[in-house]
Formats: sequence, structure tokens, C-alpha cells
Amino acid sequence: MKNKLILRFCLMMAVVLSTYSCRQDLIPEQETYHNTSAFHLTSKRISLNESKHKAILLPEIEQIEATFKANAKSSAFGKTVNYGNGVSIDTDNVIFIENGPNFHTYTFTIKRENAQESDPLENLLLVPETDGSYKEFLVTYNLTQQEKEKVRNGEPVDTKGKTIITELAKGSFNSGGQLAKMTCDWQQEIVWQNCSGKKKDGEPWHDQSNISDWGSCSAEVKPNVYIVITGGCNIEELPEVIDYPGGPGSGTGPGGNGNTDPGTPPDDCTIVATDPNQVGIVNPNGCNTGVPTQPNLPTRNNPCQKIKATVNKPQIQDSLIAMKSFAQTSIRTERGFQELKSGTLLSGTVTKKLQVEFGIGPNSLGTIHVHPLKGIAMFSAGDIVTFLHLLREQDASTLGNAYGGMVSASGIYFINFTGTASDIPPAMTEIQEEVYIENLVENYITDKNNLLKLESKIPGQQLSNIGLEKLFFNLLSSMGLDGKISLIKEENGKTSTIQKDSNG
Repeated sequence: MKNKLILRFCLMMAVVLSTYSCRQDLIPEQETYHNTSAFHLTSKRISLNESKHKAILLPEIEQIEATFKANAKSSAFGKTVNYGNGVSIDTDNVIFIENGPNFHTYTFTIKRENAQESDPLENLLLVPETDGSYKEFLVTYNLTQQEKEKVRNGEPVDTKGKTIITELAKGSFNSGGQLAKMTCDWQQEIVWQNCSGKKKDGEPWHDQSNISDWGSCSAEVKPNVYIVITGGCNIEELPEVIDYPGGPGSGTGPGGNGNTDPGTPPDDCTIVATDPNQVGIVNPNGCNTGVPTQPNLPTRNNPCQKIKATVNKPQIQDSLIAMKSFAQTSIRTERGFQELKSGTLLSGTVTKKLQVEFGIGPNSLGTIHVHPLKGIAMFSAGDIVTFLHLLREQDASTLGNAYGGMVSASGIYFINFTGTASDIPPAMTEIQEEVYIENLVENYITDKNNLLKLESKIPGQQLSNIGLEKLFFNLLSSMGLDGKISLIKEENGKTSTIQKDSNG
């Protein structure tokens, strides 16, 4: 390997793997290794809009994104990635890690339109510098599909021998348009954090022996696993896969002792910086000082993201504008349309009962309809039954793509299925369904009137949005669909998921 420039500045990466919550503080009380007691990390998912550093970060992110789009190529783990115009940096799901009040990092997911499931996971890591700017790194993980799912679910993944670090700085791109790699020889040690809840014998309830049960830890300090990566870095023309003599993850790289037993401390110590001045130095105790990150792979499109994509379709936007206006009129008939999987919109048919029918079939994707001004401004029992018809026409693997929408003078709501095929109630005959809906409607009206009383209102008045949402969740519970259908509110192009709490 011919080095273009040796940068032995001892940058250390502490890769912290999260637990099962996607927004959870990680506050270790005491690590397995005595020499990692300096870790006092907190980690949570935020959007860039929530960041207090947004004004500084946004221009840097835009510049990085533009650089990637300038026909840059990256070759990692034997695969050449062409970024081109299809690359973007996800600013909605950002991992924000703090180590005290004066040091933090941001980890973004890099998304590509032409990405394959087998492609490496690419993250952008931003580390604060002393002048207030950020040092930029491309962190690439070569993970299996199973490992990627674990990352999505917040489960621990061993990244030994599977990580490449690229500093995105001056000279990052060579004359051939390829990224000049900062490839490092890493020594990794695994550090386990047990749940702070103890059994009578003093042993922890949750540790590395029962990872699948970590989610039930109710103590203040949750169980975690940390992978501490140390080593020196070189900038090269061509990247090199990290592969130690003993094979990936063997722990026999430069400075290593070959020991992968998490119960035995490494030869040297590693701490995380508490301010930008400490990055890359060796402290008086001989400990290397580094920066933390986590593999960032957001969950597959959640219901809110799917509905947001739906309402952003031009033809849907135009139809919603017209339906909003119609919902303000005194006309008592419903109106609506269905979207086919091809993207075509078909108007529904108004029945003698002034309700709209859609003729749902295997090509149907979703429906949106209007509730008149004097109607209940929330999904009705019949609406949920219609949605179940729609679900039965979907493939088991695409159930989450189906949607239902309801437009009223009080607002716009959507529903999306989050269960499995086995959660869908069996189909009924037409007569059975009519009786079933009648019983549901009777309970629905009673529930609505009870909620009106709680709001000091009388029958005929409209419930507040919170009251309407409680009415919806109560209806789901009565149908055995509690937790299987998501309620999403749309307002001025923005979508938000409404969740049921202890108050209903």
C-alpha cells in the first residue's frame, strides 16, 4: 500500500450501538472496562430542524451533498458506488450524541436512488472543531441484511472489520473524481453496559446474555453495547478493506492483543472527548481521546412518511384542495376518489344513502373521501370496514402501502395499516357486514355523546380534534384493531402521527 500522506493524528472512533428505543438517552453508569469510565454519552434521534446548530450545519450539508452529486465515485468493500444526482442526505432522522455540555456529534444517513439492498451502509459524521465548524467523515459499514435489520431495530451489531472511514476535507476527491480514502487500521474492543436494575443476588436483570429481552429493562440505565475503535489513519488514492491477519473482527490489527472477550480490558484505554480541543490527543493518563457515532439506518418508510409521500403527489394535492373547499359547504353528500396502483385517480360513486363507494379491486391502492359539514369529522365504522376491504386486495408484503383518507371542515386525517395479514379480520357476507356496521355505529354514537359531555358540549356540536381522535381509537379497540392502524393528521403539507396515550 503506497501512502500519499500519513496523518497519524490518532483519531479514535467510539461506535456506540443503541438499544431498542429510537429516541432514548444512553446514560451509562459504569462500563464493563474500568478504563472506559469517562463515557457519559447521551444519544437520541432528532430532525435537523430540531438542532440548535442548524444554521451552521445546513450550509455544510448542502455543500457536501453538492460535492457528492458532482459525479463522485466511491469504492468500498469491492463495490463501486456512483453517487451522481440521486444522492441526498437524510435530515429527518439524525443521531445526535452528546458527551457533556461541550461536545457532540451528528450522524446522518446518506441515501441514493440507485442503492441496492446489498450496498454498504453510508453515514455522514460531523464532528465539531475548535473554530465552530465541523470536520466531516464518510463512515461506511459493510453489513449483511440481517445486521442491517438489527441496526434498524436498535439491536447490537458487531462492526469489527466492517468499517471504513473517509475524511471529507480538502483533497478528498482525487483527479479521477474518486474519493481519496482515509483508511484506518482499527483495533476494536466490545464494552457491555448492563441494566442498572439488579436481582436479589446483585446480578443484573439484563446483560449480554439476554439481548432479546433488553426492551423490558425499566431501570434508569438501560443495557447497551459499545464498540470502541482505535487506530491511525492514512489518506490514499484507493480504499482498502479493513482485514486483519486473523480475518475480519479478529482483533489482531496494529496495537491489538487478539482478545475479543468483552470481560477482559484492552491493553490501552480510550475515552470520548468532552470538548473539541481534546479530539486526537493522548491525555495525561495515556488514554486516546476520540469521537462517538452510531450506525444510522432509519426504519423503512413509516406510516407518516408514506402518507407524506402520498399527499405530496401533484394529483393528490390538487384533489385535496378541491375536497377541502367542498367540505366547507352545506351539501350533505359525500364525495371521494380512489387511487389505483398505477397512479390513476377514479371518482367514487354516490349511493342512495348519500355515501360514496369506490369499487375496490386488486388494483386499488387508497381512497380519500369527504365528510359533510354536519357529519362527524372522523373515520366512521363504515370507513374502517371499507379500508379492510382495501387491505384484503393487497399482497401480504405491501399491506403498509394501502391508505384511507378523510377530509372534513375540521381537518384531514389518513389511516395506514401497521399489522400483518393475520391481523386482518376475516371477510363477512354482505348481510353479516351490515349488521356488524349497525352495531358499531350504535356504540360509536354513544361514545361520541359521552365524549361531548366531557367537553361540556351537547349532541349536534362538534368534538374537538382530541375528542375526535379518542373516538377513533375507541372504535379501533371495539373492532379488535387496537395498535394495528395508524392515524396520521395532515395540515398544510405536513404530516404527524397521532398516538393513543393513557388518557385514550
